Parts: sequence; structure tokens; C-alpha cells
Amino acid sequence: QQGSIVGLVNFDGSPSAINSYDEYGIPGAGNQGRFQYTGQAWLPELGMYYYKARIYSPTLGRFLQVDPIGYDDQINLYAYVGDDPVNGTDTTGLAEDDAYRFSLGGLTISASKNGVSASLSGVGTTVSVSAGNSGVSASAKFGSSSATLTGGRSGVAASASSGGVKAGMAANGSGVSGAISAKQAGAALAVQIGTNRVSVMTPSGRMSIDLAGKAHYDKASGRSIPTPHVKFQQLNTNSANGRSNLSPGTTRAGNMADIRTARAVMKRREEP
Repeated sequence: QQGSIVGLVNFDGSPSAINSYDEYGIPGAGNQGRFQYTGQAWLPELGMYYYKARIYSPTLGRFLQVDPIGYDDQINLYAYVGDDPVNGTDTTGLAEDDAYRFSLGGLTISASKNGVSASLSGVGTTVSVSAGNSGVSASAKFGSSSATLTGGRSGVAASASSGGVKAGMAANGSGVSGAISAKQAGAALAVQIGTNRVSVMTPSGRMSIDLAGKAHYDKASGRSIPTPHVKFQQLNTNSANGRSNLSPGTTRAGNMADIRTARAVMKRREEP
């Protein structure tokens, strides 16, 4: 009966008492022993149980103090297992116990009437999934890379990070939104192509796109321009001798259009 002490025996194994309870834990008249309903300590002077974090009254079917963890367990701060003592227990006085829990190595699975969850952990790897009344969530971490996904009545959200690059997306009744900065896109492209800089010659000069790496210090303005940044060097031709040279150039902050340009340049170079 929900982990309750239902009987006591003598040293020779013969029964000395049979304990009984109603659904909320009111003990039978002949009950004996310090530990009784759901294995908790019975305080006969008070007619209540000591649930470690709080005192529980079986007559009222509720705790006498607010839940120390607030609303993390349920909205009623005094209720005992959501007023369903037949199907639930709360052996800590904090939150309803998992109805089922299985652990083997790094794998843990738990289930209760509020939902199910599973987690798997290993060297540098952690994966967890949960589903319940509030929705579904999943997360994974592999070394320095991680990803999360949550979904519920209000919508769906996803995020991922790897190598210092972060991206996210959300969808709800208002539509879909995504967020990735030029810095994040540039760093991701640099990792993909294996270089921080993409340069291309045009009829008017050379454009160099620094996708990642150190910021550029602009002497003229006295300011630092973080990556991604773009340097353009004008191509000048000497009319007297026909020789061409590049100007020192100017540097500006990069944007998503520059990242797309760098990607297109690298794609053309890969074409046969």
C-alpha cells in the first residue's frame, strides 16, 4: 500500500501487529510502530506524519506548510500528491515521487502520471528527453556542441551551438522566427571551408572577407572592427607605364550579404 508499513513481526517471525490506513493515511486503531503510512514517521501526539520537509495531516489530507520548492510540483502549495493518494506518493514532502524509475549505467528512465523522462550520459555526451502535461523537451550535448528542442501549447523552439556559434528558431501562432547573426554565420562558414578569409578579384579591385579571427584596428577612425569585416582595395592603373597596383584599402563591418558572397565565391571555386 504505497510503501506503507502494513505489519510488524516478533523476533521469531510471528506477527505482532497488522497496520491499516485509509487512502489519506489515517491509521487503524491497532496500528503499531514508529514508521507507518508510506514509510513516514508517525507523530502520535499530533496525529500527523513527519515528511522530512513538512508535516502532513492525514485528517486534512494536506501538508501544514507551503511546499519549499514552490510551484515546481503543483499549483496547490499544500496539497498532497494532487489529492490523489491512491496513485501517488511524496516521500520527501517536496514533490510527487516517480511512479517508475529504472537506472542502468548512464541510462535513467522515470515515469509518473505527470509524464515520462529519459536521460543517457557518457564521456562528453549527455542526451535527455521528457514529455508531460506541459509539453515535450529534448537536449543533447556532444563535447562543445549542444542542441535543445522544446514544444508545447505555446509553440516550438529550437537552439544549437557549436564551436562558439549559436543559432535559434521559434514557431508559434504568430509565425516563425529565427535568429543568427553575421558573426555566427561567418564563424560557421569559416569552419565549413577551413579558412577565415575569402578573397576575390573584381574589375575594380580586390575584396577580402574575413569571416572569423581577430578584429581589424582601423587607424583612420581609431576603432576596432570585429569579424566579419570586409576590406576593399581599389585597383589603380598608371597611365604612363600601364602598370597596376592595389590601394591600401578601406575596411568596414561585414553583414549577411558579405557572408553569402563569400559562400558563393567558395562554391564557384569548387565547381569543375
